[in-house]
Amino acid sequence: MKPLRTLVLALAVSVGGRSEAHVRVQADTTDAWLLFSDEVLIVDGRSEGPLLRPLKLDGGKSHTVEHRSGQFEIPKRNMDPCSPIRFVVLGDGRAGRDGIGPSAYFEGLLTEVLARQPAFIVHTGDLVKDGQSRAEWSHYLDTLPPVPPIISVRGNHDRGRPFLELGLAEGAVFSVVMGPVTIVGVDTEVSTVDTILLRLEAKLASAKTPFLIVVHHRPIWSRGTHGSDERGWNKRLVPLYERYGVDVVLAGHDHNYERFCPLLGLGDERRCVESGQGPLYLVTGGAGSDTNPVPGLSRRSTSAQKTLDDRDSRMFSGTHHFVELEIYRGALHGTAFRTRTGNLRPAGVFDRFVITKPDVHCAETQEEAAASGNPK
Repeated sequence: MKPLRTLVLALAVSVGGRSEAHVRVQADTTDAWLLFSDEVLIVDGRSEGPLLRPLKLDGGKSHTVEHRSGQFEIPKRNMDPCSPIRFVVLGDGRAGRDGIGPSAYFEGLLTEVLARQPAFIVHTGDLVKDGQSRAEWSHYLDTLPPVPPIISVRGNHDRGRPFLELGLAEGAVFSVVMGPVTIVGVDTEVSTVDTILLRLEAKLASAKTPFLIVVHHRPIWSRGTHGSDERGWNKRLVPLYERYGVDVVLAGHDHNYERFCPLLGLGDERRCVESGQGPLYLVTGGAGSDTNPVPGLSRRSTSAQKTLDDRDSRMFSGTHHFVELEIYRGALHGTAFRTRTGNLRPAGVFDRFVITKPDVHCAETQEEAAASGNPK
């Protein structure tokens, strides 16, 4: 390391006496990267920071970042709608009591996720237990590696000023494009659905990628302890998701895994449809301290709602887990992994699903598939 870099990084260690640095990368809503840091960094050979606001980096090329704990590479951002991609979804990584932040299981579970080498991670909310506690947020940030980027939505436990001040989401509704998929994030902790509806529809209408995924904390459909349609918003959200061809709706809130069949309609008119013809609803809230192994315990869902949910649910599990999503050759492949962390049973795959879209015409060579780690 050059003498100037050594001096700058040494100064960073002494600033504020902090024992841990918080350096992380997020995906901008355009095609750039956002670099967050509370210490001095060397970015592509130039001193930057401490950053009062995120540093915007060109996503069209890679970047080298040096900080007090080492060095990492930010890759060129994938914006090719026909390139394969692999990413991971998890949720509800919070602890079960105040003052801790993330669960004692979260760091171990995250280590298992990182071993899969995802391009990015989607978090379905409840990152900490008490969203007002800056100490809990500091503990959460301590667990994160700088890369890959994490796309987060706010959960009910995340409510408070720190979530937005830390830039963990770009507003109540945002969209991020990563290769063949657009991720639309929705804050289900706002006061009313009217607060977000126009912005949500605009984001869905403008999506141009082959696959479209919506993520929010509270589920549309669920047999977990909170049940389906907790806030009564389904009649406003479901028609939008169907109208704009949403492929997957991801949620957390209930501390379990649940996959429903692709669905269309509401109430008695709700029905399962073929793959790719309606949104697939998925709950993944198994990254925290406690999980729910028994479906159907919600006191909020009516007996009629429970009957429909029982009929249309395809897989339920109370294990600690994460979900890997891969897109290649015009299909989205989902794999649910039971983790070593937090489970008595051995780690392994406990669910798989595929969403096919015949109208997606992206030719991928065997060489490209092998290079990306995708099956042939």
